[in-house]
Amino acid sequence: MASVRGILKRLSGSDSPTDAPRADATSSSSIEPKTVSNGLAEGHSRDGFHQVYQGVERSFFFLCGHPRSGTHWMQSLLNLHPRINIQGEYHFEMLYGGLWQFEKHDWHLGHYDPMREIARRNMQRLVRECMLTTVNLRPGADVIGDMTPREVFQMLPGAPTIHLIRDGRDVCVSWTFHQLRIDNELITREPWKRDMLALLDLLKADPKHFEKHPEQLLTSEPWVRHVARVWATRARRDEFAKGRYARAELDGKVLEVRYEAVHADPEAQRRRMYEFLGVNPDEAAPIDANPLAKPGFDGKGQGATSFYRSGKRGDWENYFTPDARRWFTEEAGEMLVALGYESAGSEWDTRATKSSGCVGGGHP
Repeated sequence: MASVRGILKRLSGSDSPTDAPRADATSSSSIEPKTVSNGLAEGHSRDGFHQVYQGVERSFFFLCGHPRSGTHWMQSLLNLHPRINIQGEYHFEMLYGGLWQFEKHDWHLGHYDPMREIARRNMQRLVRECMLTTVNLRPGADVIGDMTPREVFQMLPGAPTIHLIRDGRDVCVSWTFHQLRIDNELITREPWKRDMLALLDLLKADPKHFEKHPEQLLTSEPWVRHVARVWATRARRDEFAKGRYARAELDGKVLEVRYEAVHADPEAQRRRMYEFLGVNPDEAAPIDANPLAKPGFDGKGQGATSFYRSGKRGDWENYFTPDARRWFTEEAGEMLVALGYESAGSEWDTRATKSSGCVGGGHP
């Protein structure tokens, strides 16, 4: 929420030069048409993921992944490039949910063309113009991004997508800390309400409690199973969607980036992302230019109660008890193997444990 307030404050002009034009993409309709070098006029688009704005043709891309997979970190890395501008979470999937309902049933007029085609075309325009509202935060950037923790989905035909993947066990630890930190409504739901509120009391009494007693963090079986199930379900859907992109059933391209790989070699991985987006990696600022672009946020992470909790590879091993391992294995072990985080036949492979008559880490 703090980052959202900061973006809105900057867009309001309070942190910008007084003579800077307002970032109002909808105002393009009142601007005198201006032809740019490629022959397109102001506000026009040659395809679904380009649009001329303020005399410059801008392109659009999307960064997505499961919550707590490092999307904010990747945003900081990408923004080190002068041609890239990615400022936060739009959650356009919520708008597309309404569009799906509009065209879902064959008794809806929206189910048929030309209504359906008009609705889709204007939805795409709405997405582009919402993203263009941040242009004045980085006027020189022509590659505009959306960073929303969500599933892989085609928002704009042809637009590139960077899909971030992280070990589901580390996601489980980070997500649990995050929900306790923000004291969200989610932790008050049944059947884990009693367990999670007890953990919240411990955290409030001592912000370092789980550093001293890591084995107590994942003691709620309903909660751990829920997080594991959600992570595995989204991972399956993401792999299915990426398969559709690979078979050209969806228009665009997807770059898979592993959280762990960026930790191991941030320079190589950000170069991959820059090249994927069509910008010269050599033009980017050094990682040292922004502490939030460094692995672990360069010490900016302040532990359990900080939004920028210092992420680590394999930190789950400090928190997973034998019970937590069993619960997570039963709900998501198969996807850990499918994504290469564990090997086939290991204790996490539910197919192997079932065939051997054991469940959850090889225990009978």
